[in-house]
Amino acid sequence: MDENGKVSATWQSLEYEYKEKKVDWYWALGIIVVSGSVAAFIFGNHLFGIFILLAGACIVLYTRKPPDMVLYTVNEKGVRIGHYFYPYQSIKAFWIGEHEHHNELIIHVDRAILPHINILIPANVDVAGLREFLLKYMKEEELHEPGLHRLLDRLGF
Repeated sequence: MDENGKVSATWQSLEYEYKEKKVDWYWALGIIVVSGSVAAFIFGNHLFGIFILLAGACIVLYTRKPPDMVLYTVNEKGVRIGHYFYPYQSIKAFWIGEHEHHNELIIHVDRAILPHINILIPANVDVAGLREFLLKYMKEEELHEPGLHRLLDRLGF
């Protein structure tokens, strides 16, 4: 309960699971980027070649950035993720899944692009209590990570 007598769960967790990249990963990315860019220049598509180089640089910058610590709150009104708030009316379903290192809350929100939001749940959060609380406000439905998430995970992102 918070200071107003309302039930809520609050925890801090990393915004995503950080994976340290090895030098080989950067070499592979560099070879792919340079090859694609050279091919674009050979075929006369200079703008696309420049785009590939910029995209490769952005990927390197993004992968070197460590994840931020985010405050998550689940209460009677909805789910707050940092500065974003999702009322229960905009959440279609939830699922709490177990992974090898952590538990994960997946919520399916009412939006066209990236409708699944994955939230890391640290070990100190009562998962059974969280599931019971969320069942009062929305349905539980087996949700899985989208294929793009799994692909990016396999590629080391």
